[in-house]
Amino acid sequence: MIPIIIAILLILVIIYIFKRIKHIKKKVILQVGPSLKDKGGMVTVMSSIKNSSLDKKYNIIHIPTYVYGKKFILFFFSIFRIIFYKLIYRVELVHIHVASYGSFYRKSIIVSLCKILHIKVVLHCHGACFEKFYNSLKDRKKEYIKKTFSKAEKVIVLSESWKEFFKTFVDEGKIIVLYNSVNVPEKINREKLNDIPTGLFLGRIGERKGSYDLVNVVKKLKENGVNIKILMAGDGEVEKLKELVKKEKLTKNILVLGWIDKKQKEEYLKSVDFYILPSYDEGLPMSVLEAMSYSLPVITTDVGGIPEIIQNEKNGIMTKPGDIEKIEKAIKRIIEEKDFRKKLSENAYETIYNKFNLEKYEKCLDKLYKEIKQKNIKVCLTSSSGGHFMQLRQLFKMTEKYDTYIFTEKNEISKGYSNKYKMQYLKQQERKNVGFILEFMYNMLKAFWITFWINPDVVISTGAGATTFVCLFVKIFGGKVIYIESFAKINSRTITGRIVYKFADEFYVQWEEMKKLYPKAHYDGGIY
Repeated sequence: MIPIIIAILLILVIIYIFKRIKHIKKKVILQVGPSLKDKGGMVTVMSSIKNSSLDKKYNIIHIPTYVYGKKFILFFFSIFRIIFYKLIYRVELVHIHVASYGSFYRKSIIVSLCKILHIKVVLHCHGACFEKFYNSLKDRKKEYIKKTFSKAEKVIVLSESWKEFFKTFVDEGKIIVLYNSVNVPEKINREKLNDIPTGLFLGRIGERKGSYDLVNVVKKLKENGVNIKILMAGDGEVEKLKELVKKEKLTKNILVLGWIDKKQKEEYLKSVDFYILPSYDEGLPMSVLEAMSYSLPVITTDVGGIPEIIQNEKNGIMTKPGDIEKIEKAIKRIIEEKDFRKKLSENAYETIYNKFNLEKYEKCLDKLYKEIKQKNIKVCLTSSSGGHFMQLRQLFKMTEKYDTYIFTEKNEISKGYSNKYKMQYLKQQERKNVGFILEFMYNMLKAFWITFWINPDVVISTGAGATTFVCLFVKIFGGKVIYIESFAKINSRTITGRIVYKFADEFYVQWEEMKKLYPKAHYDGGIY
């Protein structure tokens, strides 16, 4: 008798603890990537998601894996944070932002962890160098990349051109093209130039972004009598660029600002006359989208997803990377041709407003989240052995539509299903056995652990015995409970039925007479 009392007290303590934690199994989405305090386009995308209406709808929790100078410490803690949130919340999916090289390898570990924890994964690919990174690898590492992406429910890429590349090693049905988007401010009139025509460059300063090409362009313009000013903002090789500007005696024409904050960036976007990004590699640069949203004429290169934004000489100007002469001519044309400048400005704004608006981006992401949730609903079918299991078998067709786990007592009959279905076994309980109390305790603890680990969205039970705990724990962890009272009962209630009836979301009886005993129950005929 004492062990039974101890077991009941233990259950009550567990229930009390979980109910005291108000947010237990609150539904959330985890967003994994660099710290929102870091710099770059990926951070801009993640910040826009975190600060959007999606956060209110899905309770998005950001987990940083990297910030400059602390990447190993943050990554180490991100692992434990994901495990912790799995313990406390009902994590519906993890949205992982990934780039190439070290970023990929760090995130690949997190993808594997999520699969172990039975958490759905969306991989969102950023970074202009992924194709270069992939093609530089040996076959063994390429296979590792392929396996990592195969574990994701969906893979988001930034352009159609990227989709063509990624589908060489990712199932095409998993790939979603989702263009980066921005908040669109009010339209700005760009007819009048500053006294000294001024351009803006935003990005990581270095060869990949064409920073040094821009110095050569300004040098040639100055030699040809064109007086302009270029503001260059970003991190990277800032000091190296400053030295080059000083060496070329262009300090009055090129102002190297270094990294600027969001407010400063917005002020510059409002005040300059054009935007320039002469990159050699890109994905879908946020800075180009932002510049166009501020009605700025844009000069850039035809790399990555840029040709999917820019129609040459209609809403911007594209050149080949490194083509100093054409970049120079593009700047002169924007300065000298008022009507052309006005056309680029107006068309740039309309392009962003119609196709790259953040509101539309949120709707696409919302649709994707819903699709993943609905497609991957986890169902637990549970019963004891014997007649209850025979009834449960009538529901096994659900495995064709849902991710289904079957939780029952282990015997010769139920063991035969382990090759075909995802089976989890309890010990078969016999109340007359000497070891009944130990079996009871074992089953209760295993029911708790398996329910917690799998975290099903719905449990459907036909009774009885220890599966009562499965229904109870699923309810505590935020899932739905559907109970079907035994077919063998017509005029009396089962012990399990009495207990589960009090908290079940849906309760069914198989004889109409049973509605007298369960007034709130549904009757739709027998299960056979």
